[in-house]
Amino acid sequence: MKPTENGGYKTSWIVTLMAFPQIALAQSRQGRALKPPGFSVIQFLEGVVDEMNSPTDEQAVLHYSNFQVIEPQTLVK
Repeated sequence: MKPTENGGYKTSWIVTLMAFPQIALAQSRQGRALKPPGFSVIQFLEGVVDEMNSPTDEQAVLHYSNFQVIEPQTLVK
């Protein structure tokens, strides 16, 4: 996400942060990018989750921490 104007001003970021959920929802309604899965896909995923079982606390923390890795491009301004 980029600020609406000069990134040095807080208001530029506030406007961006306030607008992006509405933009994302509008894009979903238009059928762009992510689409809701069909019923058969949901049934399939339920079966996959049942087959996998539940992670231990340690496995859950490991999976969560893998999603918290900082992407290299976010470090460059």
